[in-house]
Amino acid sequence: MNTIEELIREVLVLSEEVELSDQTTPSDILAWDSLGHINIITAIEEEFDLDISPEQIGELQSIADFKALIRADAP
Repeated sequence: MNTIEELIREVLVLSEEVELSDQTTPSDILAWDSLGHINIITAIEEEFDLDISPEQIGELQSIADFKALIRADAP
C-alpha cells in the first residue's frame, strides 16, 4: 500500500526532489491544480477503498487533511 505522499508524487508526476510534508498544500506545488486534486482524491479512494463525499473534498486542503480522513475511516 502506498503512503499518501507516494500516491501524490505518482499522481502528479513529481520528482523525488519535491519535498512533501503534512503541511504541503496545493499552493505549494504547481501540478496540484483542480484537476490534480480530483486525480489525487480518485487515487486515494481506490487505494484506501474510500468514498469521499463532496463536503469532505472541500475540506481537503493539505496532506495532513488526507491523512486525517484516512485515519478517521480506519476500523
